[in-house]
Amino acid sequence: MKKFNRILNVVICLFLSWNMNAQTIDNFTTNEGLPDNFIIGGVDFDSNNNVWAGTAYGVTMYNGVTWTNYHVSDGLADEYITCIAVADNNDVWVGTDLGVSRFNGTSWETFTTTDGLVDNAVNSIAVDTDGAVWFGTTAGVSKYDGSTWTTYNTGNGFPTDLITTIHIDASGNKWFGTWENGVIKYDGSVYTQIDTIDGMQSQYITCVSVDNSGNLLAGTLYGISRFNSSLVWTDSISQATGIYNNYIMDIDFSPSGILWVSMFVDYLYDGGVSWYNGAAWTSYNTSNGIADAMVKKIGIDANENIWVCTGNGLSRISNYTGSDSGLLNNNISFYPNPAENSVHFNKEMSLVKISDMSGRTVFEKASIENADISFIPAGVYCISLTSVDGKITNDKICITK
Repeated sequence: MKKFNRILNVVICLFLSWNMNAQTIDNFTTNEGLPDNFIIGGVDFDSNNNVWAGTAYGVTMYNGVTWTNYHVSDGLADEYITCIAVADNNDVWVGTDLGVSRFNGTSWETFTTTDGLVDNAVNSIAVDTDGAVWFGTTAGVSKYDGSTWTTYNTGNGFPTDLITTIHIDASGNKWFGTWENGVIKYDGSVYTQIDTIDGMQSQYITCVSVDNSGNLLAGTLYGISRFNSSLVWTDSISQATGIYNNYIMDIDFSPSGILWVSMFVDYLYDGGVSWYNGAAWTSYNTSNGIADAMVKKIGIDANENIWVCTGNGLSRISNYTGSDSGLLNNNISFYPNPAENSVHFNKEMSLVKISDMSGRTVFEKASIENADISFIPAGVYCISLTSVDGKITNDKICITK
Protein backbone atom coordinates (compact mmCIF):
# COMPACT_ATOMS: atom_id res chain seq x y z
CA MET A 1 0.00 0.00 0.00
CA LYS A 2 2.88 2.38 0.83
CA LYS A 3 4.42 1.73 -2.59
CA PHE A 4 1.05 2.31 -4.27
CA ASN A 5 0.56 5.62 -2.44
CA ARG A 6 4.03 6.75 -3.47
CA ILE A 7 3.32 5.92 -7.12
CA LEU A 8 -0.01 7.73 -6.90
CA ASN A 9 1.64 10.88 -5.56
CA VAL A 10 4.21 10.78 -8.37
CA VAL A 11 1.45 10.45 -10.95
CA ILE A 12 -0.42 13.44 -9.48
CA CYS A 13 2.78 15.47 -9.44
CA LEU A 14 3.44 14.68 -13.10
CA PHE A 15 -0.15 15.57 -13.95
CA LEU A 16 0.26 18.99 -12.37
CA SER A 17 3.58 19.52 -14.12
CA TRP A 18 2.46 18.44 -17.59
CA ASN A 19 -0.93 20.10 -17.68
CA MET A 20 0.19 23.54 -18.82
CA ASN A 21 -2.77 24.60 -20.94
CA ALA A 22 -4.95 27.59 -20.18
CA GLN A 23 -8.26 26.77 -18.55
CA THR A 24 -11.19 25.60 -20.65
CA ILE A 25 -14.74 26.47 -19.61
CA ASP A 26 -17.68 24.56 -21.11
CA ASN A 27 -21.29 25.43 -20.31
CA PHE A 28 -24.26 23.07 -20.23
CA THR A 29 -27.88 24.26 -20.30
CA THR A 30 -31.28 23.00 -21.38
CA ASN A 31 -29.95 23.27 -24.93
CA GLU A 32 -27.62 20.37 -24.14
CA GLY A 33 -30.23 18.37 -22.22
CA LEU A 34 -30.54 19.72 -18.67
CA PRO A 35 -34.12 19.75 -17.35
CA ASP A 36 -33.64 23.29 -15.98
CA ASN A 37 -30.88 25.88 -15.95
CA PHE A 38 -31.12 26.72 -12.22
CA ILE A 39 -28.74 24.22 -10.59
CA ILE A 40 -29.82 24.95 -7.04
CA GLY A 41 -29.19 21.49 -5.54
CA GLY A 42 -25.50 21.11 -6.35
CA VAL A 43 -23.55 18.29 -7.98
CA ASP A 44 -21.95 15.01 -6.99
CA PHE A 45 -20.30 12.10 -8.80
CA ASP A 46 -20.70 8.33 -8.79
CA SER A 47 -17.94 5.73 -9.03
CA ASN A 48 -18.06 5.93 -12.83
CA ASN A 49 -17.48 9.70 -12.65
CA ASN A 50 -20.98 10.38 -13.93
CA VAL A 51 -22.24 13.84 -12.95
CA TRP A 52 -25.43 14.04 -10.89
CA ALA A 53 -27.00 17.49 -10.50
CA GLY A 54 -30.05 18.81 -8.68
CA THR A 55 -32.01 21.47 -10.54
CA ALA A 56 -35.15 23.50 -9.97
CA TYR A 57 -36.96 20.97 -12.16
CA GLY A 58 -35.70 17.53 -11.30
CA VAL A 59 -32.45 15.57 -11.21
CA THR A 60 -30.09 15.04 -14.12
CA MET A 61 -27.23 12.61 -14.79
CA TYR A 62 -24.48 13.21 -17.35
CA ASN A 63 -22.33 10.29 -18.50
CA GLY A 64 -20.06 12.39 -20.66
CA VAL A 65 -22.26 12.05 -23.70
CA THR A 66 -25.93 12.29 -22.80
CA TRP A 67 -28.10 13.76 -20.04
CA THR A 68 -30.74 11.60 -18.33
CA ASN A 69 -33.43 13.47 -16.42
CA TYR A 70 -35.66 12.35 -13.54
CA HIS A 71 -38.89 13.95 -12.34
CA VAL A 72 -41.78 13.43 -9.93
CA SER A 73 -43.28 11.11 -12.51
CA ASP A 74 -40.21 8.89 -12.05
CA GLY A 75 -40.59 8.82 -8.26
CA LEU A 76 -38.96 12.01 -6.97
CA ALA A 77 -40.54 13.59 -3.90
CA ASP A 78 -40.56 17.00 -5.61
CA GLU A 79 -39.13 18.69 -8.70
CA TYR A 80 -37.23 21.42 -6.80
CA ILE A 81 -33.99 19.81 -5.60
CA THR A 82 -32.25 21.47 -2.65
CA CYS A 83 -29.24 19.14 -2.22
CA ILE A 84 -27.68 15.98 -3.60
CA ALA A 85 -25.15 13.34 -2.51
CA VAL A 86 -23.96 10.06 -4.01
CA ALA A 87 -23.06 7.21 -1.64
CA ASP A 88 -20.14 4.81 -2.15
CA ASN A 89 -22.59 2.16 -3.35
CA ASN A 90 -23.79 4.68 -6.00
CA ASP A 91 -27.15 5.29 -4.35
CA VAL A 92 -28.15 8.86 -5.20
CA TRP A 93 -29.80 10.86 -2.43
CA VAL A 94 -31.61 14.13 -3.13
CA GLY A 95 -33.27 16.55 -0.74
CA THR A 96 -36.43 18.53 -1.40
CA ASP A 97 -38.95 20.51 0.61
CA LEU A 98 -41.20 17.44 0.62
CA GLY A 99 -38.77 14.79 1.83
CA VAL A 100 -35.71 12.93 0.51
CA SER A 101 -35.56 10.53 -2.41
CA ARG A 102 -33.08 7.73 -3.07
CA PHE A 103 -32.21 6.28 -6.47
CA ASN A 104 -30.77 2.75 -6.33
CA GLY A 105 -29.90 2.58 -10.01
CA THR A 106 -33.32 1.33 -10.98
CA SER A 107 -36.04 3.20 -9.12
CA TRP A 108 -36.64 6.10 -6.74
CA GLU A 109 -37.89 5.75 -3.15
CA THR A 110 -39.04 8.68 -0.99
CA PHE A 111 -38.73 9.11 2.78
CA THR A 112 -40.60 11.69 4.86
CA THR A 113 -41.40 12.45 8.50
CA THR A 114 -43.75 9.48 8.37
CA ASP A 115 -40.71 7.24 8.02
CA GLY A 116 -38.61 9.03 10.65
CA LEU A 117 -37.11 12.06 8.91
CA VAL A 118 -37.02 14.94 11.41
CA ASP A 119 -38.40 17.43 8.86
CA ASN A 120 -39.40 17.17 5.20
CA ALA A 121 -37.52 20.31 4.14
CA VAL A 122 -33.95 19.04 3.74
CA ASN A 123 -31.15 21.45 2.87
CA SER A 124 -28.02 19.30 3.26
CA ILE A 125 -27.02 15.66 2.79
CA ALA A 126 -23.74 13.91 3.63
CA VAL A 127 -22.78 10.24 3.47
CA ASP A 128 -20.81 8.83 6.40
CA THR A 129 -17.71 6.65 6.17
CA ASP A 130 -19.82 3.69 7.32
CA GLY A 131 -22.50 4.27 4.68
CA ALA A 132 -25.03 6.00 6.93
CA VAL A 133 -26.65 9.12 5.47
CA TRP A 134 -27.07 12.39 7.40
CA PHE A 135 -29.71 15.00 6.60
CA GLY A 136 -29.69 18.62 7.77
CA THR A 137 -32.90 20.60 8.29
CA THR A 138 -34.12 23.59 10.29
CA ALA A 139 -35.58 21.14 12.80
CA GLY A 140 -32.36 19.29 13.50
CA VAL A 141 -30.47 16.39 11.94
CA SER A 142 -31.58 12.93 10.87
CA LYS A 143 -29.33 9.90 10.40
CA TYR A 144 -30.42 6.89 8.37
CA ASP A 145 -28.29 3.72 8.59
CA GLY A 146 -30.31 1.75 6.07
CA SER A 147 -32.93 0.54 8.52
CA THR A 148 -33.18 2.96 11.46
CA TRP A 149 -33.75 6.71 11.64
CA THR A 150 -32.10 8.67 14.48
CA THR A 151 -32.87 12.30 15.33
CA TYR A 152 -30.37 14.83 16.68
CA ASN A 153 -31.89 18.13 17.81
CA THR A 154 -32.28 20.35 20.84
CA GLY A 155 -34.81 17.91 22.20
CA ASN A 156 -32.08 15.36 22.89
CA GLY A 157 -28.99 17.47 23.52
CA PHE A 158 -27.92 18.73 20.10
CA PRO A 159 -26.79 22.38 20.39
CA THR A 160 -29.15 23.75 17.71
CA ASP A 161 -31.86 22.79 15.25
CA LEU A 162 -30.87 25.22 12.49
CA ILE A 163 -28.52 23.29 10.21
CA THR A 164 -27.19 24.88 7.02
CA THR A 165 -24.65 22.31 5.86
CA ILE A 166 -23.01 18.99 6.78
CA HIS A 167 -19.49 17.76 6.05
CA ILE A 168 -18.04 14.39 7.08
CA ASP A 169 -14.26 14.08 7.07
CA ALA A 170 -12.10 11.06 6.29
CA SER A 171 -12.02 10.07 9.98
CA GLY A 172 -15.81 10.03 10.20
CA ASN A 173 -16.14 13.24 12.22
CA LYS A 174 -19.36 15.12 11.48
CA TRP A 175 -19.14 18.89 10.96
CA PHE A 176 -22.41 20.83 11.06
CA GLY A 177 -22.68 24.41 9.84
CA THR A 178 -25.47 26.30 11.56
CA TRP A 179 -27.51 29.49 11.24
CA GLU A 180 -26.53 30.95 14.60
CA ASN A 181 -24.10 28.67 16.42
CA GLY A 182 -21.05 28.53 14.18
CA VAL A 183 -19.70 25.05 13.44
CA ILE A 184 -20.46 22.00 15.55
CA LYS A 185 -18.11 19.01 15.44
CA TYR A 186 -19.51 15.64 16.45
CA ASP A 187 -17.07 12.75 16.91
CA GLY A 188 -19.79 10.24 17.70
CA SER A 189 -20.02 11.07 21.39
CA VAL A 190 -19.01 14.69 22.05
CA TYR A 191 -20.24 17.96 20.52
CA THR A 192 -17.65 20.71 20.11
CA GLN A 193 -18.78 24.19 19.11
CA ILE A 194 -16.49 26.57 17.19
CA ASP A 195 -17.84 30.11 16.82
CA THR A 196 -16.90 33.79 16.92
CA ILE A 197 -15.36 33.45 20.38
CA ASP A 198 -12.83 31.07 18.80
CA GLY A 199 -12.13 33.34 15.83
CA MET A 200 -14.94 32.45 13.43
CA GLN A 201 -15.86 35.29 11.08
CA SER A 202 -19.57 34.83 11.78
CA GLN A 203 -22.01 32.59 13.61
CA TYR A 204 -23.81 31.96 10.30
CA ILE A 205 -22.01 29.23 8.33
CA THR A 206 -22.64 28.69 4.64
CA CYS A 207 -20.31 25.73 4.02
CA VAL A 208 -17.72 23.57 5.76
CA SER A 209 -14.75 21.52 4.56
CA VAL A 210 -11.78 19.77 6.15
CA ASP A 211 -8.50 19.36 4.28
CA ASN A 212 -6.14 16.37 4.26
CA SER A 213 -4.23 17.77 7.24
CA GLY A 214 -7.35 18.06 9.38
CA ASN A 215 -7.66 21.83 9.08
CA LEU A 216 -11.23 23.15 9.29
CA LEU A 217 -12.35 25.71 6.70
CA ALA A 218 -15.66 27.39 7.47
CA GLY A 219 -17.35 29.62 4.91
CA THR A 220 -19.33 32.67 5.96
CA LEU A 221 -20.60 35.86 4.35
CA TYR A 222 -17.40 37.53 5.59
CA GLY A 223 -14.88 35.11 4.12
CA ILE A 224 -13.40 31.80 5.25
CA SER A 225 -12.12 31.07 8.75
CA ARG A 226 -9.43 28.40 9.00
CA PHE A 227 -8.65 26.39 12.13
CA ASN A 228 -5.94 23.79 12.63
CA SER A 229 -6.60 20.19 13.65
CA SER A 230 -6.70 21.30 17.30
CA LEU A 231 -9.46 23.80 16.34
CA VAL A 232 -7.24 26.80 16.98
CA TRP A 233 -7.83 29.68 14.57
CA THR A 234 -4.91 30.14 12.16
CA ASP A 235 -6.00 32.62 9.49
CA SER A 236 -8.81 34.00 7.35
CA ILE A 237 -9.27 33.87 3.59
CA SER A 238 -11.09 36.85 2.13
CA GLN A 239 -11.24 39.26 -0.77
CA ALA A 240 -8.36 41.08 0.89
CA THR A 241 -6.19 37.96 0.58
CA GLY A 242 -7.14 37.30 -3.04
CA ILE A 243 -10.45 35.46 -3.48
CA TYR A 244 -13.21 36.88 -5.67
CA ASN A 245 -15.40 38.18 -2.83
CA ASN A 246 -16.34 37.42 0.77
CA TYR A 247 -19.78 35.87 0.21
CA ILE A 248 -18.74 32.23 0.39
CA MET A 249 -21.15 29.71 -1.11
CA ASP A 250 -19.05 26.52 -1.20
CA ILE A 251 -15.58 25.11 -0.48
CA ASP A 252 -14.06 22.02 -2.05
CA PHE A 253 -10.69 20.34 -2.55
CA SER A 254 -9.62 18.60 -5.75
CA PRO A 255 -8.20 15.05 -5.58
CA SER A 256 -4.69 16.56 -5.61
CA GLY A 257 -5.57 18.96 -2.77
CA ILE A 258 -6.21 22.21 -4.66
CA LEU A 259 -8.57 24.52 -2.80
CA TRP A 260 -11.58 25.90 -4.73
CA VAL A 261 -14.13 28.42 -3.46
CA SER A 262 -17.40 29.65 -4.96
CA MET A 263 -18.91 33.04 -4.07
CA PHE A 264 -22.03 35.05 -4.83
CA VAL A 265 -23.24 38.47 -3.62
CA ASP A 266 -26.96 38.31 -4.22
CA TYR A 267 -27.76 42.00 -3.88
CA LEU A 268 -25.04 42.88 -6.41
CA TYR A 269 -25.71 39.82 -8.56
CA ASP A 270 -21.98 39.21 -8.69
CA GLY A 271 -20.36 35.82 -8.32
CA GLY A 272 -17.36 33.74 -9.32
CA VAL A 273 -14.98 30.98 -8.30
CA SER A 274 -11.38 31.15 -7.05
CA TRP A 275 -8.60 28.59 -6.71
CA TYR A 276 -5.24 28.70 -4.99
CA ASN A 277 -2.10 27.45 -6.78
CA GLY A 278 0.11 27.67 -3.72
CA ALA A 279 1.34 31.18 -4.46
CA ALA A 280 -1.67 33.21 -5.58
CA TRP A 281 -5.40 33.07 -6.17
CA THR A 282 -6.96 32.87 -9.63
CA SER A 283 -10.62 33.81 -10.14
CA TYR A 284 -13.14 33.18 -12.91
CA ASN A 285 -16.49 34.89 -13.49
CA THR A 286 -18.82 35.51 -16.41
CA SER A 287 -16.14 37.50 -18.22
CA ASN A 288 -14.06 34.32 -18.32
CA GLY A 289 -16.97 32.19 -19.49
CA ILE A 290 -18.84 31.09 -16.34
CA ALA A 291 -22.48 30.55 -17.33
CA ASP A 292 -24.00 33.05 -14.91
CA ALA A 293 -23.16 35.50 -12.12
CA MET A 294 -25.37 33.54 -9.74
CA VAL A 295 -22.74 31.06 -8.62
CA LYS A 296 -23.82 28.53 -6.01
CA LYS A 297 -22.30 25.17 -5.19
CA ILE A 298 -19.31 23.50 -6.80
CA GLY A 299 -18.16 19.91 -7.24
CA ILE A 300 -14.90 18.36 -8.44
CA ASP A 301 -14.85 15.11 -10.38
CA ALA A 302 -12.19 12.40 -10.46
CA ASN A 303 -10.48 14.06 -13.43
CA GLU A 304 -10.08 17.35 -11.51
CA ASN A 305 -12.76 19.10 -13.57
CA ILE A 306 -14.59 21.76 -11.58
CA TRP A 307 -18.39 21.82 -11.99
CA VAL A 308 -19.92 25.17 -11.11
CA CYS A 309 -23.64 25.35 -10.35
CA THR A 310 -25.18 28.61 -11.52
CA GLY A 311 -28.56 30.20 -12.15
CA ASN A 312 -28.17 29.62 -15.86
CA GLY A 313 -26.63 26.18 -16.24
CA LEU A 314 -23.58 24.16 -15.29
CA SER A 315 -20.04 25.34 -16.06
CA ARG A 316 -17.18 22.88 -16.30
CA ILE A 317 -13.64 24.21 -15.77
CA SER A 318 -10.79 22.03 -17.00
CA ASN A 319 -7.10 22.35 -17.83
CA TYR A 320 -6.63 25.03 -15.20
CA THR A 321 -3.44 23.77 -13.56
CA GLY A 322 0.07 24.71 -14.59
CA SER A 323 3.31 26.07 -13.24
CA ASP A 324 4.42 29.67 -13.01
CA SER A 325 8.00 28.51 -12.57
CA GLY A 326 10.85 30.77 -13.49
CA LEU A 327 13.57 28.33 -12.50
CA LEU A 328 15.58 28.42 -15.71
CA ASN A 329 15.36 32.17 -16.10
CA ASN A 330 16.44 32.79 -12.53
CA ASN A 331 19.15 30.08 -12.58
CA ILE A 332 17.60 28.51 -9.50
CA SER A 333 17.12 24.77 -9.24
CA PHE A 334 16.12 22.23 -6.64
CA TYR A 335 16.29 18.43 -6.61
CA PRO A 336 15.05 15.77 -6.43
CA ASN A 337 11.43 16.16 -7.51
CA PRO A 338 9.62 14.01 -6.46
CA ALA A 339 11.39 14.16 -3.11
CA GLU A 340 11.05 11.99 -0.02
CA ASN A 341 13.07 13.16 2.99
CA SER A 342 15.10 16.13 1.77
CA VAL A 343 15.38 18.65 -1.03
CA HIS A 344 18.54 20.41 -2.15
CA PHE A 345 19.22 23.71 -3.93
CA ASN A 346 21.93 24.58 -6.42
CA LYS A 347 22.97 27.52 -4.26
CA GLU A 348 22.10 29.10 -0.95
CA MET A 349 18.54 30.38 -0.69
CA SER A 350 17.76 33.37 1.48
CA LEU A 351 14.29 31.95 2.04
CA VAL A 352 12.50 28.68 1.25
CA LYS A 353 8.80 28.31 1.83
CA ILE A 354 6.68 25.22 1.18
CA SER A 355 2.89 25.40 1.41
CA ASP A 356 0.06 22.99 0.74
CA MET A 357 -2.45 23.64 -2.02
CA SER A 358 -4.76 25.51 0.33
CA GLY A 359 -2.03 28.02 1.20
CA ARG A 360 -1.05 26.68 4.63
CA THR A 361 2.71 26.98 5.22
CA VAL A 362 4.26 23.64 6.20
CA PHE A 363 7.95 24.66 5.93
CA GLU A 364 9.73 27.99 6.09
CA LYS A 365 13.41 28.58 6.70
CA ALA A 366 16.03 31.19 5.82
CA SER A 367 19.62 30.85 4.60
CA ILE A 368 19.71 27.19 3.58
CA GLU A 369 21.12 25.01 0.81
CA ASN A 370 19.07 21.93 1.68
CA ALA A 371 15.86 21.28 3.56
CA ASP A 372 14.73 18.41 5.76
CA ILE A 373 11.17 17.61 4.63
CA SER A 374 10.88 14.18 6.27
CA PHE A 375 8.10 15.45 8.55
CA ILE A 376 5.87 16.71 5.72
CA PRO A 377 3.11 14.27 4.69
CA ALA A 378 3.10 12.91 1.15
CA GLY A 379 1.35 15.08 -1.40
CA VAL A 380 1.71 17.87 -3.91
CA TYR A 381 2.97 21.19 -2.53
CA CYS A 382 4.08 24.59 -3.76
CA ILE A 383 7.63 25.70 -3.14
CA SER A 384 8.70 29.33 -3.16
CA LEU A 385 12.41 30.07 -3.44
CA THR A 386 14.11 33.40 -2.83
CA SER A 387 17.75 33.55 -3.83
CA VAL A 388 20.35 35.65 -2.02
CA ASP A 389 20.24 38.17 -4.88
CA GLY A 390 16.51 38.68 -4.35
CA LYS A 391 15.09 36.63 -7.23
CA ILE A 392 11.87 34.79 -6.43
CA THR A 393 10.44 31.78 -8.20
CA ASN A 394 7.56 29.39 -7.53
CA ASP A 395 7.09 25.80 -8.55
CA LYS A 396 5.37 22.60 -7.47
CA ILE A 397 7.09 19.79 -5.61
CA CYS A 398 5.81 16.27 -5.08
CA ILE A 399 6.66 14.72 -1.71
CA THR A 400 6.50 10.93 -1.49
CA LYS A 401 6.80 8.56 1.45
